[in-house]
Amino acid sequence: MSENQQEQRLDIKGFLTEKIRESALAKSIDEPLPFLDWLEMLKEDPSLGQLAHARMNNIIESHGHTEINRKTDPRLAHVLGLDGDESLMVPKFFGRFYGIESTVVEIANYFYIAAGQGEASRQMLYLYGPPGSGKSTLAEFMRRTLEQYEFWQLEGCDHHDNPINLIPRHLRQELLEKFGIYVDPRADICTQCRQKLMDDFKNDYSKFRVEKKKFSQRKGCGIAVVSEVDPINFNMAVLIGEEDISLLGVYKRGDPRTLIMSGAFSRGQRGWIELVEVFKNPIEAQRPLITLTQEKYVPLPKFVGQVYVDTIVAAHSNEEEWNRFKDDKSNEAIMDRIYIVRAPYNLRLTEEVQIYKDSFLGKSLNFRNMHIDPHTLELVAMFILFTRLSPSEKYDFLTKIRCYDARFPENDASQKILTELEDEADSRQGMVGLSYRIAMKEIIERSLALYRHRWQKDINLREKGGYLNPIWIMKTMVRYAKRADIPESGDWPKPSRERWLTFIQDELHKELMARLSKDIIAACITSKVISVEERANLLFKKYISNASAYVSDGNFSTEVLRTVERHLTLTMTPAELEAFRRELVQSAMDLKAKKQRLNWQVNSILKDAIEKEVIQIAIEDIVDILDKDQERKKVIAELKNAGYAGMGAHTILNYVKNHLGRD
Repeated sequence: MSENQQEQRLDIKGFLTEKIRESALAKSIDEPLPFLDWLEMLKEDPSLGQLAHARMNNIIESHGHTEINRKTDPRLAHVLGLDGDESLMVPKFFGRFYGIESTVVEIANYFYIAAGQGEASRQMLYLYGPPGSGKSTLAEFMRRTLEQYEFWQLEGCDHHDNPINLIPRHLRQELLEKFGIYVDPRADICTQCRQKLMDDFKNDYSKFRVEKKKFSQRKGCGIAVVSEVDPINFNMAVLIGEEDISLLGVYKRGDPRTLIMSGAFSRGQRGWIELVEVFKNPIEAQRPLITLTQEKYVPLPKFVGQVYVDTIVAAHSNEEEWNRFKDDKSNEAIMDRIYIVRAPYNLRLTEEVQIYKDSFLGKSLNFRNMHIDPHTLELVAMFILFTRLSPSEKYDFLTKIRCYDARFPENDASQKILTELEDEADSRQGMVGLSYRIAMKEIIERSLALYRHRWQKDINLREKGGYLNPIWIMKTMVRYAKRADIPESGDWPKPSRERWLTFIQDELHKELMARLSKDIIAACITSKVISVEERANLLFKKYISNASAYVSDGNFSTEVLRTVERHLTLTMTPAELEAFRRELVQSAMDLKAKKQRLNWQVNSILKDAIEKEVIQIAIEDIVDILDKDQERKKVIAELKNAGYAGMGAHTILNYVKNHLGRD
């Protein structure tokens, strides 16, 4: 072993030794307290005895809220349809979840009402939606967050009894009035603690001691997750525990001391019980939910009686299971105990791209520094959103995607388009389509693997651990659509190979060409291979001259006006377009009167339209430019400055050059 390796090994040993010591200190358990001493602490801090829903509500509220309105976040307010002074308060606690503001606000509302002992406190929180919409991730996030907190329980209680439940029921109202401490009128201690109270402590509850515990799923301490159970081999012990038959020779049947409180209702007491794919379970596993949610009690095995349970009951499943369950009239009693939260797919482009970055690129050890060319992830997101969005009778899918993402300038016209799109949207929108998992494994990761023998030839890309470009992504999407196990044709919401390929090879290809051409033209302009200033000013002079003639009822060329205004018609009505002409002509006249310089950048909206038209004209020159080595090198250098890898710059230049003649 070399000296360097020996030193590194010693460093690792020292590092781990120190961390183990710190962990042991952090996990040191506080000494149990007498119950009456704990009551003094409770007087100073009533939250020590809080109920499960109140605890989660306090956790969510402690992170604060983000206020979304027209002033704080015009883009989101525009997309969410918030008018005037209307605001949406989104809990920051769910800040890592993108594009589902309505869903997380509804979850926060559930805990707010439940914490105040409203009807929600007697209902199961149920999330339903399509696969990969974030249901289980939301539940896991809340569950994992809870594991950072501690709670007090009666010492040695397997049911994690809240010490406050020792307070006799006839004193609870007086305790609330005098000290502001709330005790659930229905609450009680478990049968084992009651047996200890009567036999060991002679009904003197002050002899109990309390201990501090930390929520832990692994230890089954305050958190329980119940996976889908096999209907044939289902055993109620999974939920309510079981009787230890080995003790029946010592205690008679029915004695609390023979009870093993290992069921989910005991393990999740005080915190969280999560039911995965809940409606796939047999009806026997669902019936206890009625008494658990409504009465806070569940039956005990082999015992006459029940035990009090204070917990958050959360469940989630796919929409198919939910529809099957609600259509069964025999489930009406359980239906009445469910707080339903719809969890659809995200429908916004910006947020969809962020999901990809966080779910894969932000977590992967090998690929987190990989190089991704501009527009690559946006193309994937556009295709995925296409599968989720219902078709519009008036607008194409890319227009709808841009509008849902507030990609148009914020004005009355764009808001009108968004309103029209939402009014005609199918109710199934956002509940069908492809999940982000498909985007990752079938397109992004597959492209990364398929083309690794090409990008690994570049030492810089190899050192970064990976590379994606929009051309390879497009080819991977086409490959996926062709081999996907879906019908050849069919109407939305069902998937269709014909529709998918048409969108990718037609609409998405045109979008890619437009984006790449714009980047190439920008690189040509920056490198001075092409000059647009002269072309733009010439076009502006023609436009302003004809607009002035239009306003003064003179002779004007409709063709010249339309050359520029065709880039504005999507966001402007005919009336708005006429007002735009008149306002622009008046501005030009004012500048001329002040003897100020008049050029194509006089108005930001007009500037954007002229740029688009000039770029469209300049595209025709690209083929000739790219055939010249010197000019090509200059353009590649600028593309690299714009974020493309060297390999990507060559790839997109060849792609655009090859397709310009064909498209």
